Amino acid sequence: MPLVFNPNAYGSNIHQFLRENRVFDLGPGTPNETMRPALNGLSVNNILQHEQASDQYMVCICIACIWIYHDYLEESHSIVQTIPSTTSSYLHGIIHRREADYSNAKYWFSKVPTHPIFIQLYSIAHDLSLKVKDAPDIFTDSGGIWNASAFADLCNQNCGKKTPIERLCQQIQRSEWELLFDYSYNKAISKI
Repeated sequence: MPLVFNPNAYGSNIHQFLRENRVFDLGPGTPNETMRPALNGLSVNNILQHEQASDQYMVCICIACIWIYHDYLEESHSIVQTIPSTTSSYLHGIIHRREADYSNAKYWFSKVPTHPIFIQLYSIAHDLSLKVKDAPDIFTDSGGIWNASAFADLCNQNCGKKTPIERLCQQIQRSEWELLFDYSYNKAISKI
């Protein structure tokens, strides 16, 4: 069952950054300049409203995710490259995929052979692909295993094409972000 993403679930300090429903470009996108002042004020000390952080690295990953949400890839990159974890490596790959640096993205994805979000992400991607005519085989023939490198290739092939496959990739990319943010937030406050 897909995650029903609710920005209110993370408290008002985070909700203010996620209340605008943004479409995630397969490419770098255009930074949301109206949010830059508030984003610059984000810190480990003020992001969690009423929750106690138990994992500072995961709080930093949440901050990096919020920068990505507003298409600030460079700022997010500067955060994730300092964190030694599979989650930061996966997010690092996502950033490079969005920058159209696909070989570098696949390098980072190779460092993450498995991740707790992969089962649900595969399921969501598979379900979404069933609704699109001529959907790519990576969702139907992968044996139920999320293949981030194959998805990077698919994004590369469809970025800027304005086709149903590009829209499918955007939907999957958005679900990927939601799952990764939710996982990181819950790890940050020890709910998982």
